[in-house]
Amino acid sequence: MDATGNTVGFNVGGQQYVKFSESSFVSPLGHTNESQTVSGVFKINVPGHPTWGTAFYNDALQVKGILRGGSRWRVFARKTLSDGKQYYNLGGNQWIRSDYGSFIQ
Repeated sequence: MDATGNTVGFNVGGQQYVKFSESSFVSPLGHTNESQTVSGVFKINVPGHPTWGTAFYNDALQVKGILRGGSRWRVFARKTLSDGKQYYNLGGNQWIRSDYGSFIQ
């Protein structure tokens, strides 16, 4: 707790604490969340590097190819993969990280 009584971390036992700001939640390896159906277009735009392309992956996070910066792709689902990051489905078993572009409905 901070001076104002707000909880600022996790008690991990034995009087040991981890700050919320220094932690994150991830899915256990090999575990994925259920996909959520979406319908829209995803425009590739790597933050700070608008001309860069980015990789797309299968659900085992193996790189399957590169998509050109600024290109647009129809997406069908959203899902958190085993690295704890959110991805959009490009069709079949092809996924693009959600933070490497923007979703347009």
